[in-house]
Amino acid sequence: MAGLPFHFGESARTLFGTIHEGDSARAPAILLCNPFGEEAIRAFRIQRILADRLAVFSAGVLRFDYYGTGDAAGEDAAACLSGFVEDILTAHEELSDISNAQHVLWIGLGLGGAAAVQAALQTSASELTPPKGLLLWSPVMNGRHYLTDLRRGHAKITHNAEDQILDEEALGFPLSKKLINELQGFDISEHASASSNRIDIITANGAEHSHLSGSKVSHHIVADADMWNSDEAMNAYFVPVETISLIETLVREWR
Repeated sequence: MAGLPFHFGESARTLFGTIHEGDSARAPAILLCNPFGEEAIRAFRIQRILADRLAVFSAGVLRFDYYGTGDAAGEDAAACLSGFVEDILTAHEELSDISNAQHVLWIGLGLGGAAAVQAALQTSASELTPPKGLLLWSPVMNGRHYLTDLRRGHAKITHNAEDQILDEEALGFPLSKKLINELQGFDISEHASASSNRIDIITANGAEHSHLSGSKVSHHIVADADMWNSDEAMNAYFVPVETISLIETLVREWR
């Protein structure tokens, strides 16, 4: 099922998206929120497959590039967490309009999960209808830890010691001072605890996520959930079959 590419958003902040038309008008539409940088490249094929699979029983699926990333407008250095939050809200409104869906479900992968949690809180202060639920796949939990992981990954690829790596770049993608500052102050538990949304978290190891609790938070441990971001999967046609099957099941429950 081929998606239809298009540009949307304000002229000063033009985004690029691909809409996969849905086959079930009464079901929620689905917004896929990308990870960042090298991780977005690793996830590209999987996101496309996921969109095709979910379009069959949804009102439509939108995957998109944040401002300053992919095929959206803006320089790489413009990418920041608060900008991703703004873009998710823009994409949410766009998907609601073009799908005519009564509800929209958000699926956030990696840093996209962190941005989705923040964006969901902002819908209550706007005229936007909040998402029906949040499905967070291997979400970034703590910004400082995430920056450390980026630094280690960059050191591994460049064969430099971690203390010789500057913070302006991670695996070929610029890290703006704004993005670094925002990540250093981010902890998903602070945002998730304030959320009124149903939240499903999918990961291969629940230890890091176990402190997130509440009547609306559910944890799902799946063996292949984190393999999309492995070095082995980078140049392989890897598809996390178990995770995608679980996502399909959860989406059907939200109908």
